[in-house]
Amino acid sequence: MAKEPRGRRKRAAPRRRAPKAAKGRKGAPRPPGHGVELDHLFLGTSDFAASWSFWSDTVGLEGLSSWGDPKYAGSLRLGGGSITVAAGEEGPYEELKYEVEHGRPQLFLRTPDLSALHRRMVARGATVLAGPLTTHWGARCFSARGPDGLVVVFVEGK
Repeated sequence: MAKEPRGRRKRAAPRRRAPKAAKGRKGAPRPPGHGVELDHLFLGTSDFAASWSFWSDTVGLEGLSSWGDPKYAGSLRLGGGSITVAAGEEGPYEELKYEVEHGRPQLFLRTPDLSALHRRMVARGATVLAGPLTTHWGARCFSARGPDGLVVVFVEGK
């Protein structure tokens, strides 16, 4: 049996470790599908043209779509989500039980398991405003109020 010359030993392939499970509260593993991500930030405005110009021209975000004739709403890319700007959307939003105010955003977050997230949040004392329900535009979601009054709408999706 021939020996390999010194300094020319074959190295064993490095062992790859399985990734560690993400930890939730008090070190417990998070359940599968726990991920919550940005869907979109909703901004009600009194002046759509000025708001659209600020986000697209001044900030430089890419316009994804706009709608209406004349244009009154649109979405702009923001990372993995978007900003939706809409004029004339001030007042009570009965379906999800919150008030839309110009200059006060609503945060829409996406989760793959809406029912599980709702149960966890209720068990942890969240102030749920409405839902889970299917909205008039077909999204399954629920709304909650954060500690500083920010409305957060959780939408089911991948």
